[in-house]
Formats: sequence, C-alpha cells, structure tokens
Amino acid sequence: MTSYEWIAEWLTPSGDVDEVNFYDRKQDALGSGADQVALTRRVDCEHDGLVSRGYAYLEDGRLPAEFDNGFRIPKRYVKGRPQ
Repeated sequence: MTSYEWIAEWLTPSGDVDEVNFYDRKQDALGSGADQVALTRRVDCEHDGLVSRGYAYLEDGRLPAEFDNGFRIPKRYVKGRPQ
C-alpha cells in the first residue's frame, strides 16, 4: 500500500533532525513553524512488514519533480492542484 503525507522537521543547531510531526495538508505543515517541510511517499508491504520511504523537500516553496528515491511526485501534489 502506498500513502503520502506531509512532514515538518525541526533541526538542531548542527543540522540534525530533532523533531518530526506529520500532517495531512501542506498548509498545516507550512504553518507549523518547522525548519523544513517535505512530502513523504510511504510504501508498506504487508507480506514481510517492510516499509520504504521517499522524501521530497520543498525548495523555495515548491516540490522537486521526484522523491529522493526516484519516484515521480503525483500530479495532485504539483502546483495548481489541491494539496
């Protein structure tokens, strides 16, 4: 099963992730005051319990074309569509 959600991350002074919160809507993640916001793609495999995640961090308020694992961002998350 594949699911998508927004995450907001707060960083330590050294740049490590200190805290993460999960959101259904981009606006909520952006309004959280976090240091960085990303869309995550999560794939759960019920057969063996493995989980795969991909991250697409906002850059200047925009998503890149792909997640960091090479999968394309679904059209519904691209600018001009509901987010």
